Amino acid sequence: YVDLKACITRLPENGYGANVSLWPERLRTSPDRLQSIQLDAFIARKELFKAESKYWNEIIESYVRALHWKKMKLRNVLDMRAGFGGFAAALIEQKFDCWVMNVVPVSGFNTLPVIYDRGLIGVMHDW
Repeated sequence: YVDLKACITRLPENGYGANVSLWPERLRTSPDRLQSIQLDAFIARKELFKAESKYWNEIIESYVRALHWKKMKLRNVLDMRAGFGGFAAALIEQKFDCWVMNVVPVSGFNTLPVIYDRGLIGVMHDW
């Protein structure tokens, strides 16, 4: 029984987010708005972004090999703790033709601007 609030963030015309790369490069590079996200770590944000991307790329690659995911038809995937969208980006890197909804928990840090800047879709939700 709580009113809905706007959660879509616009790209700023100057400052963080003004220079978003073109697709598909923007999927792999950390966006400028990563620096504006409130996190516990300040200096290591780009390292956290790279570590999450590397982690999910390795996990998805191993699932493809071990569980023969290429034989499966993935259509709709829900990432319940999306972080920076690394899971969705890894699926795209492995050339899966599926739709991924990135869900950022309300109780965590709002990383939706980073997900949007990567060219992905997402929503904040309180389960």
